[in-house]
Amino acid sequence: MDGIWSGSAAAKAAPAPVGRDDELAALGADGPGGVLVVLTGDRGSGRTTLLGRAAAIARSAGRVVLHVDLGGGRPDWDEYGVGLLLDAVNAQFEELGAGTDLVGSTAALRRRCTSDSYRTATGRAAVHAEIRRLLACLGPDVALVLFDDADLVPGSEHLAVAARQVGHRVVATATGSATLTAVADAVVRAEPIDGKEVRRLLKRSLRGRPDRGLLTALKRALGPLAGNPAYVLSMIEELHRADRLVTVARRVCLREPGRTPTLPDNAPVVAAIGERGGLAEDLVLLVDGPGRVRVDDVPLLAAALGRTVGQTGVAVDHLVGESILAEHDGELAVRCPAVGATLRARADAHRVPALHAAVALAATDPARATLAPMDPDVLADHVVAAGAALAPDPRWGALLREQAVAEEHRAPERAARFLLAVRRHDTADGDGARTTGWTLRLLLRAGDHDGVARLVERVVGADGHEPAIPGDADRGLLAAAAAVAALTLARPVPAAVRAALADDSRLTCPLGVAQRWSDGGSVDADELLRALTALTTPVQAPGYRHSTALLAAYSAISVRDVVGALAALLGPGYACPAGGPPVLLHRASEAYRSGRWGAASAGARALFADHGSDERAADLREAAALIALDIAALQDDERMVAAWQQYVPDDSAACRHPALHAGTRVARLWVSGDGEAALEEGWRAWNLVGPGRLAVGRRSLLTRLCGIAGAERRREWYPRLLGAAVEWCRTEPGNQAADAAETWDLVRGVLGKDDAAARAFLARGVEPVRSRGHRAELVWVLLAAGAAASGTGWSEAHAIAKDIGAPVLRGRLRRLMDEQGVRPPSRRNPVSDLTDVQLHIVELVERGMTNRQIAREVRMSEKTVENHLTRLFVRFGCRTRHGLAAARLAARRDGLEAGA
Repeated sequence: MDGIWSGSAAAKAAPAPVGRDDELAALGADGPGGVLVVLTGDRGSGRTTLLGRAAAIARSAGRVVLHVDLGGGRPDWDEYGVGLLLDAVNAQFEELGAGTDLVGSTAALRRRCTSDSYRTATGRAAVHAEIRRLLACLGPDVALVLFDDADLVPGSEHLAVAARQVGHRVVATATGSATLTAVADAVVRAEPIDGKEVRRLLKRSLRGRPDRGLLTALKRALGPLAGNPAYVLSMIEELHRADRLVTVARRVCLREPGRTPTLPDNAPVVAAIGERGGLAEDLVLLVDGPGRVRVDDVPLLAAALGRTVGQTGVAVDHLVGESILAEHDGELAVRCPAVGATLRARADAHRVPALHAAVALAATDPARATLAPMDPDVLADHVVAAGAALAPDPRWGALLREQAVAEEHRAPERAARFLLAVRRHDTADGDGARTTGWTLRLLLRAGDHDGVARLVERVVGADGHEPAIPGDADRGLLAAAAAVAALTLARPVPAAVRAALADDSRLTCPLGVAQRWSDGGSVDADELLRALTALTTPVQAPGYRHSTALLAAYSAISVRDVVGALAALLGPGYACPAGGPPVLLHRASEAYRSGRWGAASAGARALFADHGSDERAADLREAAALIALDIAALQDDERMVAAWQQYVPDDSAACRHPALHAGTRVARLWVSGDGEAALEEGWRAWNLVGPGRLAVGRRSLLTRLCGIAGAERRREWYPRLLGAAVEWCRTEPGNQAADAAETWDLVRGVLGKDDAAARAFLARGVEPVRSRGHRAELVWVLLAAGAAASGTGWSEAHAIAKDIGAPVLRGRLRRLMDEQGVRPPSRRNPVSDLTDVQLHIVELVERGMTNRQIAREVRMSEKTVENHLTRLFVRFGCRTRHGLAAARLAARRDGLEAGA
């Protein structure tokens, strides 16, 4: 066996299973024949694939492999699996290249293998002897004898030990067999693969790079099974089948990321539930529901499901034993959310509500008063989940109202669900107006804007039911809530709602503001605040024009981020929903602002993956694509630049957001060294920009032009840019005026004389951007400021560009600093204060070790090694293991030079 696991033999074999290099090496690490290795691992961990890889390597080296599948059909009396061994020998007879001795041994073993032979010790010994004779006839050229799924045959250790005794190398796979591992020379466990290896596996399976949103959704759906290759691949196959995968800008994305992906019915964990019948499925569906299920509730569940306590307890034990359910502090939970989603998807629409209704009725049945009572908050969850399966009953209404009060501050989403269900069970609600307002506020705090829209429609009768507006209803609150839901979800307010709640006599009608925004018009932050007065707290009431919240809303509206504006104005009373075009643009904008560019690009892709055909989201998609395009350009990723350019027009004039488009073009031209073209392109786009929706990105464009003109010493541009800032301040209202004033301060500081007044203007132009934490924009502001202050600020801009991963911008700044004689501040050698452990880890990385190998070497967990590497990447300013090694080498060289 020497050399079979490495070198040319391994190179000629099939590609290695992703993340299994260490396990594969361990299978052949114990020298030549006469060795039994047991490969263990959970169902779906890739044991069979790994076995196939080992066989492929051996065959590539010219050796013969006998592969026995012990998972096939066999009679119950064949406790050793002799029939399966004989079938494998017959199927591979020519490949084994054996002679007449093998023919005779095969016939002798087949005659000996009968049910009578297993009944006595003498008969078993005779069977074992014939097994050894047959395996000895295979000859010395057999490199491997492989027994797959050995734990499915109760006496498979007899086959494995006999093969080892005659000198063969034996590898047997098992989920977990104490008997096999006890007689093994070595035990290798196929552990879950790490996140990096999962990405490699997906890339190979998808034939493309997965988007980070897809990776996050898979990890969340699979839970502890996310490192199990078989489950990852089966989920990808199921997503393909359901047409939930789409490629956007060279990345494979998930449609509807808010909906948990499912598994195929033949997935091991799903099949294990089916083995126990409908009772096991019912239990999983209940545990996966909204309410907690305690182990102490098993008698109650048995009564609800019409089973005995023994049957229910055995089913629970089976599900826990198969790692489908987990038990923590007496409560049951589904370990893999995808399992619950799979069962719900194939269940009848009435099955799950009926299960919850049965539990609620059993919990309140006087005949079962001797059973342990169910917690009221858990019972309330079952009542809500039962829906129409429970007949209306005032006692349920009283329970739900009581629990809503208890959960109002701790879990607003649960409290809102309880109050919505109160209407069904308590038709004599004497305080409908208060309940409606209370419920709306809870829904907004929980981020359930669909629920807000539905509740308003129900109250005004827009859903086909009779209007239920109480006489003392707060119509202003209803209108404001409807407007917030419409703005957040990018949906028009239904005509029936507008007819019932619109008030044209008001200076600012919430529904009118929402309609104007959805039509692409301009909305001022003050105007939006006045429209939402019914939802704001006293601290946020009109009159606080210069509050932090209002300034944040100004900034958000200037880039069409209505979700950011609403969050700023409503504070804790508002939460984002899970998805929707405005929310996705908000997440992309926030990630871009904070320098999390990978997340920003993922948010942009999600807009196209989920809402690519939604015309109402067209301007939001374009804004997101321009953000991603700017990121790709500054990261010097030409392939990604080309990918994102497919989603936006080539010319700024044809763009919905010409200033944003031009800002991207200006940046690319300047970093390439063509400052004149950058200024001309940006100025042409500036003159296209008008008020309203076209103003998106206007501040950024003028800031970039100002910085480039200063850095290039193009003083002839100063009057034009100053005039543009003055005209903008003069003509723009509201939040656009705030943007204009901020930019005007910067332009006056950059283009003015080098005196105290200019420095004051400069500080007023820089600080707002710094306080907003917009790191990408701060680079350009500092570029402009540095042009007016002898390079002061350029070194900070250079450091930020490096930190956010903008190499071309950093390189252009470095050339500019070199030309002007501005040197970056000296930095401490990152090697000088590393701990002994960190130094050891870096040395092991330089030797090419994997995280798992490093963990074994330094005697710590892989997670701890990953944490150390993350800190080292930050310290050395790199992103990869190769970069870490190179950076450390450079740091050591710099240290030697400094010492010299």
